[in-house]
Amino acid sequence: MGASDKATEGVSAARRVHRDLMRRGCFNTTLIGLFVAAVAGCTTFGDTFRVTAFLREQITGDTWRACLAREYQTQTRTIVRESRDWAAASRFSGKGWAALSNGDVAPWSASAFDPSAERQARFDTARGELETALTGKALAPCACARAQATYDGWIAAAASGRPGANEEAAGGEYSDALAACRQAQAKAR
Repeated sequence: MGASDKATEGVSAARRVHRDLMRRGCFNTTLIGLFVAAVAGCTTFGDTFRVTAFLREQITGDTWRACLAREYQTQTRTIVRESRDWAAASRFSGKGWAALSNGDVAPWSASAFDPSAERQARFDTARGELETALTGKALAPCACARAQATYDGWIAAAASGRPGANEEAAGGEYSDALAACRQAQAKAR
């Protein structure tokens, strides 16, 4: 078998592989189309691309904007990894993009998630504590950004009802982050 025979054989094999891939691709494209149609009721296809772009963003620095965006990136990544809830991930990445743009992103109001009266009171108390701590965010921007993002993560976990969203663990994470914010502020004074 000469060099030209091997080249012809390789081309034939490549054509066969290409043909098989095209057949599978058409089938997979149909499945992807069905998946996209099923997910469309939850979030838009564009939102998914914005989430992916946000997760790939390299956020550096220790300013309030950078720290807050990075913390929302962490919340987004957690939701995507644990539950693949693209609608929730889109909300977090939207807050992250807003933080990158202008840095002025308020914590969510629990009432937007329609919690029970008991939860509403607990979240309102926590938000009051967070807002008090955020008045000194310039002293400890990264620690306080974590407190804000974990507060939003706690509310989202409580409202979601999705598998993997542990409201109790998220509340504990928020409490730890708020304590770290206060401690870092005290240390900086």
